[in-house]
Amino acid sequence: MTPEAKEADLKLTRPKSKELEKCHKTIDSARNSSNIGKIEEAKKFYLEARSLYLGLEYHEKKEVYNELMDLYNRLIK
Repeated sequence: MTPEAKEADLKLTRPKSKELEKCHKTIDSARNSSNIGKIEEAKKFYLEARSLYLGLEYHEKKEVYNELMDLYNRLIK
């Protein structure tokens, strides 16, 4: 089994932590706030999501990194 296949298999079998789920929800809230023009509120959600991100396991960080960076890039404009 290739390393990529093992990683994909682990993603299917590994349960998500509550912190990871909360991080996803917070990123979604930040995106929603940004979409309706509430930039300051979106920034607060981003900071909360980033704080949650720092406490995640390595494999969980890999899962949300791109979403968090996309949000960051959207908010700095």
